[in-house]
Amino acid sequence: ALFFTCLTYLMSIFMWWHVDLTLGEIQFTQQLTDWNFGQLTFGVDQLSLFFILLTTVTMPVVILSSFYINSHIAKIYLILILIFEGFLIIVFSSLDLVLFYVSFEAVLIPLTLLTGIFGGIRRIQAAFLLFLYTLVGSLPMLLSIIKIYTMVGTTHFNLLSIINPEYSNIVWLGIFLALAVKAPMVPFHLWLKTAHSEANTATSIILAGLVLKIATYGFLRILIGIFPQESAYFSPIVITIALISVVYTSFSCLRQTDFKQLIAYSSVAHIAIV
Repeated sequence: ALFFTCLTYLMSIFMWWHVDLTLGEIQFTQQLTDWNFGQLTFGVDQLSLFFILLTTVTMPVVILSSFYINSHIAKIYLILILIFEGFLIIVFSSLDLVLFYVSFEAVLIPLTLLTGIFGGIRRIQAAFLLFLYTLVGSLPMLLSIIKIYTMVGTTHFNLLSIINPEYSNIVWLGIFLALAVKAPMVPFHLWLKTAHSEANTATSIILAGLVLKIATYGFLRILIGIFPQESAYFSPIVITIALISVVYTSFSCLRQTDFKQLIAYSSVAHIAIV
């Protein structure tokens, strides 16, 4: 597992070395299939490349921090971590809204199992809270994607950013709600502190270092990239929620006695600043 995470990191360095960052276009594109609804299309640009680099440099650290895991359960543990890395790279390299949504949701499966099997005393409660919060919160995004497809006839990022029709504000709000839960922003942050406090060290690294960045990437790639007018319209509300999140979670940090919950609350504050 350590060998393959390091190999993936070296491959991402190779990709970074060969990507022309001066070009404002998608590079290393690869299309596997072309369906009417959703395409298996991949590629990287200046934005997604650095999220992939962040993922590939973090995963060897996660593997190294897991060396104390019981050898009898190490195999399933490492399998889940490698599956998680695969889904995360798909999230950051997908060029289709449907593929993004599927991988965005699929990340939950290994993450829930990592929390529920290898966590602390309240690990089952933490796993259920993590799974239900983010699954239910993501359903409005699915409805928004279906609405986009019925309006435009495509779900490809490049085409959507060029066409840019008059979307309704409900479509924007559906995607924003899903990303706000995953970020998380106040008041959708309760699952994170429970998951953080009950998860083991490696899963906490994954939560703080990578999972919270999925929503950040979604804000930049989808909301600002595809809905620039709607994002400008709702920006005062988003900034207000972010300011509340920063102040509330920063004050919450002051009274924490659990170090992992301290990290969880500070992570919410950091993402709110972003």
